[in-house]
Amino acid sequence: MDSSHTCCHDCHHHTPDRRLVNTKPAMGVYFEKSEVIVTRRTFICDAMLGRLAVWLRLWGYDCAFDAHIADDDLIRRAGQEGRVLLTRDRALLSRRAARALPCFFVAQDGFREQLAAVAEKFGLDASGLGTRCSRCNTPLEETSREAVRTVVPYFVGCTADRFARCPSCGRVYWRATHHRGMEEESRAILAKCASSTPSLSGRDPSGRGDDNPVPNDDPRSGSGRRATD
Repeated sequence: MDSSHTCCHDCHHHTPDRRLVNTKPAMGVYFEKSEVIVTRRTFICDAMLGRLAVWLRLWGYDCAFDAHIADDDLIRRAGQEGRVLLTRDRALLSRRAARALPCFFVAQDGFREQLAAVAEKFGLDASGLGTRCSRCNTPLEETSREAVRTVVPYFVGCTADRFARCPSCGRVYWRATHHRGMEEESRAILAKCASSTPSLSGRDPSGRGDDNPVPNDDPRSGSGRRATD
């Protein structure tokens, strides 16, 4: 990807009803069919936005990510699955195929600022924290202590009261002591949004309530505490 190439999308050739170019230069937003984009909350991130993808999943949002996907396949998948394409590659946005998709150019460098920008544009919140697998993007399913007792640490099996399992990869999640740090991190990120209040409450993208098991991995360290094979 050539991030040094700046693309203006040849906006002077487009008719006004085909494209909305956001006037905020720091955001660098380009949309097709902008009238429906604000209600769409399924995403796909390019290879440069892996940490953003993890945090979107942690918040409960459906976010596809493949670090090795080719640009053509990335664009094709976004179109086939009806996803908003999040990218830091201006050259990718200049492709004809990408122009037919809802796209968001992420201009920020740090993942906190990136997440704040995406949250502000699409009206996201962290009320779904702990409802989706951060590894494979699958919604979690509630499970019993008895069902996971043999695959979690003994102390956790005796003390944790709620568990969830990913039906795709089998990873087990529970509410650990670090969940407060993740909630505080989320509040700090949401506070960066000009149109949002620093709250975790709001729409739950998974359809569950706020009292969910929190993933047993801390995205700030990038390492999992426990996973099943």
